[in-house]
Amino acid sequence: MDCCDNSEKKRDKKDGIGKGIFYGIIPHLGCLGFIIFSILGVTVATTVFRSILMTPYLLHILIGLSLILATFSLVIYLKRIDKFSFSGLLEKKGYATALYGTTLAVNLLFFLVIFPAVAGIDSGVDVGSLSADTSGKILQVDIPCEGHSFLINNELNQVNGVENVEFSSPNYFEVFYNKEKVDLEEILSLEVFDRYKATVER
Repeated sequence: MDCCDNSEKKRDKKDGIGKGIFYGIIPHLGCLGFIIFSILGVTVATTVFRSILMTPYLLHILIGLSLILATFSLVIYLKRIDKFSFSGLLEKKGYATALYGTTLAVNLLFFLVIFPAVAGIDSGVDVGSLSADTSGKILQVDIPCEGHSFLINNELNQVNGVENVEFSSPNYFEVFYNKEKVDLEEILSLEVFDRYKATVER
């Protein structure tokens, strides 16, 4: 009997982990799409995903959505096995713990590991090759996570006169721009900085 119980607990934990990974990833597909298409230079696709990254409190929304999806999954699971009650939840606490624990772990993995790692990808532009009229300023931008660095880079690089943008963790952007074509005030007036405030560091 104990052997059967242990086997069922292991199966519950494995199922919970699998579904936790799935529900942890799903809310981040829009951010991932924007990052992938930004790296590939597909501007039409980045325009589609841009509205997602411009959403206020996106970080909280994504984590909340992950937990809501996990909760729906737990309810459906308990109903399916006819244990939709507090005692049923206690009986299946291994499944619930694995489900919620993995969902939160996947979210933390995105925010603390994956997004910072891809945000550090070098633009490949040699700063020494920029024109003599180029000026550089460092902006600190209130982005919710480092995954948003792609949004800021994309917006800045669309400005006529901006020659290069370099991101530094956690939220610094060194903007190199041709003073003959654009000034700092024009850059700071971008719509994205209405959403995510930018301050000039130096």
